[in-house]
Amino acid sequence: GDPSSGRVAVNPIRVIQVSVRWKKPSLLSRNWNLEPERLPRSTASQVSPLYSSLGASRKAGVPAEINPDEVASLQAMLERSFVQFADRPSYTLMDRALTYADLDRLSRQFAAYLQKVAGLGRGDRLAIMLPNILQYPVAIAAAFRAGLTVVNTNPLYTPRELEHQLKDSGAKAILIFENFAHTLDEVLPATGIETVIVTGVGDLLGFPKSTLVNFVVRHVRKQVPEYSLPGSIGFLEALGKGKFENLQPVPLGHDDIAFLQYTGGTT
Repeated sequence: GDPSSGRVAVNPIRVIQVSVRWKKPSLLSRNWNLEPERLPRSTASQVSPLYSSLGASRKAGVPAEINPDEVASLQAMLERSFVQFADRPSYTLMDRALTYADLDRLSRQFAAYLQKVAGLGRGDRLAIMLPNILQYPVAIAAAFRAGLTVVNTNPLYTPRELEHQLKDSGAKAILIFENFAHTLDEVLPATGIETVIVTGVGDLLGFPKSTLVNFVVRHVRKQVPEYSLPGSIGFLEALGKGKFENLQPVPLGHDDIAFLQYTGGTT
């Protein structure tokens, strides 16, 4: 692509590693300073309207700059938020809200399962093949707490696409939505996946809604195609096992990899 424009061409289903370089002083400076008066004239003319709009909408007390060294990692930021906002809702689905305290508890249990039961260690890849459900933020936080690298996986992938990503990323474990488990069924033996965790949409909605929602999805709407994944474990069972394990802290820094993010060419 053209480095001066920031446009990069990528091949379908390849992992993205993009480095944007500018001929003039960088927009991506260490302090993320986009103040027009500190930019080259040609760049400032493009940024100024956006900066003015952002400045007008920014609440009092919210700084215009961030200090990337304030926290050591995304893991550390989460840990701080668990304490600071414990009683506040973090995510809501179908009127079921998880507070930050809930997210702390559930992600600790899942992280302990991944670390102590599944045997995953620092830097190992965890594939997450989920839509926007409550299990997703729990899994992300758990991965960071166990020192893992997240491989977000498109639930709409074909078997060929899924096989390629799992092999290319070196994923050792996968958390997968049961509606798409049949896709994994077709390719699992060809991958390096050692641990499979399967979850249903209602798993974290609380009783009786969880049971009712999962029943309707599976047996009334029949939205879960038949699959066979011997040795797989349910998400709630994994939480139950992790509850009785002690999570070993894994300190992370700016050089640790949080995500391997793939694209189908539309990103």
